[in-house]
Amino acid sequence: MVKGKSIGESLKSLRRQMAEANGIDRVSIKSLFGGDWLKRKLGMLGISLVLVFGVACASKAVSLSGSHGKNQLTQKEDSIYVFVEKKPEFPGGNNVLMAFLSKNIKYPEEALEKSIQGKVVVSFVVEKDGTLSQKKVEKSVHPLLDAEAMRVVSSMPKWIPGERGGKVVRSRYALPFGFKCTVMPETDVVKEMKED
Repeated sequence: MVKGKSIGESLKSLRRQMAEANGIDRVSIKSLFGGDWLKRKLGMLGISLVLVFGVACASKAVSLSGSHGKNQLTQKEDSIYVFVEKKPEFPGGNNVLMAFLSKNIKYPEEALEKSIQGKVVVSFVVEKDGTLSQKKVEKSVHPLLDAEAMRVVSSMPKWIPGERGGKVVRSRYALPFGFKCTVMPETDVVKEMKED
């Protein structure tokens, strides 16, 4: 029983540290539902969820380091965030990004001829200085379309980096590229024009 209480206290401390590090207001089960019965029944579920949440947070943005026998939650300088208060953005905003994409995307001829179409999603990290790194295709359609999406992302200028807690941070961004064939089927008139 003593060991169980010790583990419970450690988990409570870990939840509190994680909540503080991620700017989350922590509400206890007791204050939400009241009574010890419900707390005991939900205790195991809460431990499981905290452990899953803790592992996810630790792998994304925080690390645990031992200090004088206690676990302390520290934010790494080189962490890559998925969720930020201010998202990274293309210089000039989304309208300028759309104009950049329309000007620079060149539908591969072979893909047009074969009527290959679909949505390619490319993710990348916007570094603190706005440069793009760790570019990769998250959702592939065909190597021709994937290569074109990667080429366009590689040609982008520096972005405005994201912010978390008022500080500029490294953050991951996913950008979808929609490729749609708009080639009209050959009609008799088109066939006649080709023959002439």
